[in-house]
Order: sequence, then structure tokens, then C-alpha cells
Amino acid sequence: MNAMIGLESGVIPDADYVIKWDGTTYPIAAWNQDHTLRSAIKNSVVWYFQESARRVGHEKMQQYINLVGYGNRDISGSIDSFWLDGGLRISPDEQRVIEI
Repeated sequence: MNAMIGLESGVIPDADYVIKWDGTTYPIAAWNQDHTLRSAIKNSVVWYFQESARRVGHEKMQQYINLVGYGNRDISGSIDSFWLDGGLRISPDEQRVIEI
């Protein structure tokens, strides 16, 4: 959902849009480089989706989550981790991976 909201909002213009790696070392080696949306999905690069969520912002993110009726619609907590450790709960069907 984060990827789709990034695309729909224009924060991510297309699947090849690069977000630069900030140099933080992650335990998953594939995360330690610049990524496109395509490579971020392929490698489940959490930091890419965190940055895109920060760029979308809380208000706009909530609007999109409400619009599609995603899960329980609870994005309380931090804008860059509400889907990881916040109140958002979704069904298995809502968690399907999209392929770009």
C-alpha cells in the first residue's frame, strides 16, 4: 500500500525513481545502497518505504488509507513506522505483494 500511495500521490513518480541511501548500515546487505521503487519492493527495503511515507505525510497518508478502506485504517504512531509497530492491522489479502 505504501508503494501505491507513493505513486498515486506523486511522491514516487515511477517504478525507477531512486531514493538515495543515507549511509546507515543495515543488517540486510541489499538495503545498503540507493534503491528504486522496483528494487525496494524486490528486496523489501524498509527504509525506502519509510522515506516515501515521510514525504507523503500523515494527513495525505490517512486520506489514502481511508479512501481505499485499508485494514482498520489506524495509522497512529510515527508516519514512518505505523505499519511496522503502530496500530494498523490488515488482512492477508490486503498484504499481497504487487509486482512492478
